[in-house]
Amino acid sequence: MNELPSKQVADIPEIIYMIIGYLDEPALRKTALVCKAWNQHSISPLWRKLAISKDWYSRDFSDLWPGLDRNGQILKDLVLELSPATRMADFDLGQIIDQLTGLLSRTPNLERLQIQVPHKIKSAILNTVAIYAKNLKIFDTDILNWDPVDVTVLLKGCPSLTQIAGHNFDGNILQAIAQNQPQLSRIDCTHPRFDDEELVEFASHYPNLIQLSVSVHQTLATKALIGVAQHCTKLEHINFRFCLGIQSNGFRALLDVSRHLRVLDLGMTEVQDSDIALAAAKCSHLETLKLPFCSNITESSIRSIVLSCTMLQHLDVSFCDKILLSIFDTPTAWVCGRLEHLDVSGIHASYAVEASMVCTLLPSMYRQLGRLTELRYLKLSGHGFPLQMLDLGRAEFAKLRKLETLDISKLRKPLPWRDLIEIGNLFPRLTEFQFRSSDVIPPGPNVVEVEEENEEGEHGESKEDVLEAEKTLDAALEPTIEKETEPSTDALTEDIPMVEVMKAKLSSGLDISFRLDGEDEEGEEGEGWGFPGGVPPF
Repeated sequence: MNELPSKQVADIPEIIYMIIGYLDEPALRKTALVCKAWNQHSISPLWRKLAISKDWYSRDFSDLWPGLDRNGQILKDLVLELSPATRMADFDLGQIIDQLTGLLSRTPNLERLQIQVPHKIKSAILNTVAIYAKNLKIFDTDILNWDPVDVTVLLKGCPSLTQIAGHNFDGNILQAIAQNQPQLSRIDCTHPRFDDEELVEFASHYPNLIQLSVSVHQTLATKALIGVAQHCTKLEHINFRFCLGIQSNGFRALLDVSRHLRVLDLGMTEVQDSDIALAAAKCSHLETLKLPFCSNITESSIRSIVLSCTMLQHLDVSFCDKILLSIFDTPTAWVCGRLEHLDVSGIHASYAVEASMVCTLLPSMYRQLGRLTELRYLKLSGHGFPLQMLDLGRAEFAKLRKLETLDISKLRKPLPWRDLIEIGNLFPRLTEFQFRSSDVIPPGPNVVEVEEENEEGEHGESKEDVLEAEKTLDAALEPTIEKETEPSTDALTEDIPMVEVMKAKLSSGLDISFRLDGEDEEGEEGEGWGFPGGVPPF
């Protein structure tokens, strides 16, 4: 009983692991400084993933090497990114090989590698991966110039590889994969060059295939999906985004046998309502449905999804021309209470007399949204009607306590700056609030005085409540207005220079801002490591 309770707890690894599992990265960096025991347990999750952005092969890693030398065996996930300009520029192959060798040789237990390379580089770089990443399970790259020999070397050097993602795969690459990796369970091809027969032949080798992603393939035809459906009946992840040559009977053939489907991405395709209704009826485990820019989809099939798929967590029906706000006007509540990501950007209120339908349908939308208490991402941008978020949605939005990202950019009518702040303050966990500078009406000189003339707010609040709310908004606004030029006092007739940027801090701690000239600046790419604070830990 002489030992402190904390010391007794530290001697029980299971309890430490349980505590560590609930902590985010900033908290882990603090717990690693408590004592040696806590440091040992905290270091592992901090070093599981490393993301190096913006020109990884030309970076100076002298401050990273010591940390990798000590903790590289912990690293499981490595992301190496390039800026768009660097990907198009000339390169030094020797420099790339040396940098990649330095990283992979220090991370012997790496399981996932995502690597961006210059566009002109060839797949010979895979030889380096095969030498050092023996335990690799997932490989994702944007290499454009493939050689079947290099793919064979990669697969023989990384026998545990079960997932491959890449660009420009042709029939020879599919054949090399089929001949050398019988345990493959997931494949993701962007801009592929294989034909229908080559895809069906590849599928015949993998009856246990879990993921089939083939995106941006303009010549892929319906018969390919019918052929795949004959061989692959355990698919959980299907992606045929922007494959315009596939017709409804192809989708139906595949959906009819995919009873375990969890992810379905058919964005920018000719998919029909009947296909989505089939998915709603047969795919009870569906978790993700992405249908952006699908011109044949109406609210009828989306209703069948939200009233049937209880496991749904991600729904994207953005800019589907035939989907109306009436998807929210259902006789019963949506059953997808686990929904975390919802994008309904660009949907219409009605084909005709749109303005008159908004007041009728928007309350239904906000009632449904208020029931989705697990939402973390909500996108309501690009609508052709005013959202009236405070007038009609305030009470329901206040129920979304877990919302982290809200996107209302491209508003039909700009909102006053105070209203945007008030909307942001409804969400205590908000970490990203997207709108354009042109979506904002700057505060005028007499805004406060005009508002204070009303005895009651628009929802019947007392004058005291209204004034208290205004004080909260004033506190958010006043200390964060930045003026880049001071008004001149030499002559009263001179124009007062406008404030360039106006900023505010929301109750969640998020800083938001807009430019009074209405022009948004492009965000700069990050310079640091993929660790909190921009430096590798310890």
